[in-house]
Amino acid sequence: MRKKVFWHSLHIVRVQLGYGIWPKKHQTRWSSICANMENGMMKMEAPTNVTIKGILGKLMASLDEDNKKRVISLGMGDPTAHTCFTTTDVAQFSVVQTLESQKYNGYAPVVGLPQARQAISEYLSNDLPYKLSPDDVYITAGCTQAIEVTTSILAKPNANILVPKPGFPTYELCAAFRNVEIRHYDLLPDIGWETDLDAIDALVDENTVAIVIINPGNPCGNVYSYQHLKKIAETAKKHKIIVVADEVYGHLAFGENPFVPMGVFGSMVPVITLGSLSKRWLVPGWRLGWFVTADPNGIFKNAETVERLNKYFDICGGTATTFMQVFWHSLHIVRVQLGYGIWPKKHQTRWSSICANMENGMMKMEAPTNVTIKGILGKLMASLDEDNKKRVISLGMGDPTAHTCFTTTDVAQFSVVQTLESQKYNGYAPVVGLPQARQAISEYLSNDLPYKLSPDDVYITAGCTQAIEVTTSILAKPNANILVPKPGFPTYELCAAFRNVEIRHYDLLPDIGWETDLDAIDALVDENTVAIVIINPGNPCGNVYSYQHLKKIAETAKKHKIIVVADEVYGHLAFGENPFVPMGVFGSMVPVITLGSLSKRWLVPGWRLGWFVTADPNGIFKNAETVERLNKYFDICGGTATTFMQAAVPRILKETKDVFFTRTLSMLKQTSDLCFDKIKDIPCLTCPKKPHGAMSVMVKLNVSLLKDISDDIEFCFKLAKEESIILLPGLTVGLKNWVRISFAVEPSSLEEALDRVMLFYQRHSH
Repeated sequence: MRKKVFWHSLHIVRVQLGYGIWPKKHQTRWSSICANMENGMMKMEAPTNVTIKGILGKLMASLDEDNKKRVISLGMGDPTAHTCFTTTDVAQFSVVQTLESQKYNGYAPVVGLPQARQAISEYLSNDLPYKLSPDDVYITAGCTQAIEVTTSILAKPNANILVPKPGFPTYELCAAFRNVEIRHYDLLPDIGWETDLDAIDALVDENTVAIVIINPGNPCGNVYSYQHLKKIAETAKKHKIIVVADEVYGHLAFGENPFVPMGVFGSMVPVITLGSLSKRWLVPGWRLGWFVTADPNGIFKNAETVERLNKYFDICGGTATTFMQVFWHSLHIVRVQLGYGIWPKKHQTRWSSICANMENGMMKMEAPTNVTIKGILGKLMASLDEDNKKRVISLGMGDPTAHTCFTTTDVAQFSVVQTLESQKYNGYAPVVGLPQARQAISEYLSNDLPYKLSPDDVYITAGCTQAIEVTTSILAKPNANILVPKPGFPTYELCAAFRNVEIRHYDLLPDIGWETDLDAIDALVDENTVAIVIINPGNPCGNVYSYQHLKKIAETAKKHKIIVVADEVYGHLAFGENPFVPMGVFGSMVPVITLGSLSKRWLVPGWRLGWFVTADPNGIFKNAETVERLNKYFDICGGTATTFMQAAVPRILKETKDVFFTRTLSMLKQTSDLCFDKIKDIPCLTCPKKPHGAMSVMVKLNVSLLKDISDDIEFCFKLAKEESIILLPGLTVGLKNWVRISFAVEPSSLEEALDRVMLFYQRHSH
C-alpha cells in the first residue's frame, strides 16, 4: 500500500509521451509509437514538478514580466551566481593545467582514473579511524549519479529504503526507476532535525536494505553530533541494514557541531558514502562526485562483489569528464546482482544477504558482462603476460587520443579554458543544456540540412552514451522492439535491457559495403516496432552510406511508420567515395532522432559532451506536451554534462578551422589504407571492404587456418598474451569469428601491431 501511495503521490516515474498529445494532423502510427508509451516503468504524469528543478522552473515561468523588481532566487542550492561564492584558484588552475596537457582528452576507466580514486581515498581517510583504499572509490558524474548507483545496487524484489522527510527528492525518483519502495522517517524540527529513531524501528522489516542519512542536512541545515550519528549506526546495526551517508555538503559545518563523517562508524555498520566537489569547492556544474564503500570489516570487499560493482560501472559509469578526474551475452546483463555465496563466511549476516539476494530479473548481472566493449578489453588487458617485454599496442578501443597524431584543435582547448577561467560556468546548467550550446548545435547541424533546426530541438547529454539511454527510454512501451544493426554498438542492447525493450537485429551486408539488409527489415517489423537504429559513418565497420541508400532506409521506415534513430557520433569522418550525409536530410519523409557528440570529430571522447536532437520539420515531436514531457525526462535524468564545457560549445563549433578537420581525415585515410593493405598479407584475416569512414574496420577470421584456436575470443586472448596486441573480438559487436580493428593509431604503431599479428598467425597456422 505504501508503494502505491508513493507512486501516485509523485505521479512520476519515467517518460510517457501520453495519449492524445499529438496534433490531429500527425495522428499516425508515428505519433502512436510515442502516444502509447504507458508502461508503468516509463510513465511521467503531471507534476514532475516535485523535482526541485521542475518546481523552480515553474516558479520562474510564473514571474510577471511587467514587474520590474529584480528577481532574487533563494530556491536553488547553487551559490555560484553570487561573486562572494567562487571556487579557489587552486581548483581552477588544476583543471586548466590538466586540460592544457592534452593527456586527458580520452576515455577514463569506467570506475575513474586511478590517481583521482587515490586522491579521494586519501582525502576521506583524513577524517576516519582507518584508511580507505582507492579500490573503495568509484567516480561518478556528480552526487546525483552516485545516488542512481546506490539505488541500483541495493534494489531487489520488494526492497525498501528508509529516507528522511524532509529530504532530497532524487532518492524517490531513482528508487521509482528501480521499483524500490521508499519509506519515510521523520526528522524532528524541535530537536535540531534529528532522526526519529523510534520511527525507524517501526518502519524496518525483512525487506529493508538501507537507511539514508543526509549530513550536513539538506534541506534543513542541521549538522548531526557524534552521539546522534552513533545512535543511528547502532540502530542500523541492530536491524542489519546498510547506512547510505549522503555527505555532499561534507565539512560545511559552522555551528556547535563539527562535521563527523558516517564512515567513522564503518566498523560498526557497513557505510556507503556519497559525495562530490560540488558544494565544498563551490563547483556544482563540474559534475564530479563519488560513491565510496567505507567498510573496514570487508562486507563489500569480497572479490566477486568488487568485480560486480566494477561491472555495474562498466555499463552505467564513465560519464564524469576525464580531465576533471585528474583534478582530483548473450547479454545476460541488466544491472547489478551481488550474487549468492559471494561473501566470506565471517560476514554471512543479514548485511551480506541484503546484497546476496539481489536477483531481480531487472538487476541481474551474470557472467559475460564482457560483452561490453570496455569489459572485454579490460579482460584482454588483464590477460597480458607480465613477463612479455613487448610493447602493448591496443587496436581495440575507439579512442585515438593516446596517439599524438590525433589531438584536438587549439580552438577547442582554448575555448574550454576561457569559459572555465571566466568563473561564470561553475554552477548548474539547465537540465536540457545551456541555451547558447543548444543554439550552436542547432546551427551546426542545420548547415547540412534542407531546413533549420531550432535550439528547442536540441538536448545536451553526457556524451553519446547518455543520448542512447535517453532514446531507449522515451521509445520504450510494453512489448516494444527496436531494430539495431548487426554488427553494431552493444550499448543499444544494454540500454534496451534496462528498459525491457526487445532488440531485433538486422544484418549489415559485408559484400556490398555493409549496407542495410532492407528485405530483412520488412520481415522483422511488426505492430510493436518503434524505431530502427542507423549508425553512419559505421561503427564497427568503417562504412559510409550513400545518399541513395539512406533514402531507401527512410522510405522503408516511412512505409512501416517507424522512427529512425541516426547515430552520427562519427559524423563527417568520411574519407572515401561517399560523403557524409546526415539522416536528418530525410526528416520531411520520416521523423529522425539524431545522436551525436564532440567526441570523435574533435578527438575529445573524454569531454563527455553529446546531444539528442529531434530532426523533424513536420512537427511529430513538436507538440507542446511532447516537448514538455521530454523536458521532464531530462529534469529527472539529464544535467550530467559539465557546465563550462557546454559554454565552450559555441566557439568550438563556429571557430574550428577546416584545416583541423582536413588533417584528421588525411591521417585516418592514411592509417585505414595501411591497415587494409597489411591485413591482406595475413592469411587468416579477410577485410571485405576497405574502410571509408569512422575509426575501425571489421575483419573476418578464418579459424580453420589456425591449429589451436577455435574462435575469435580465443584468438584475441592468445594474441594478447603472446604478442601484447589487443584486438576486439567480433562477438562483442555481434559477429562471431570476426575481429574489430581500430586504425586511429600512430602509423608506426599500427604497422608494428599488424606485423606481430602476422607472426602470431605463422606460429599458429597449420
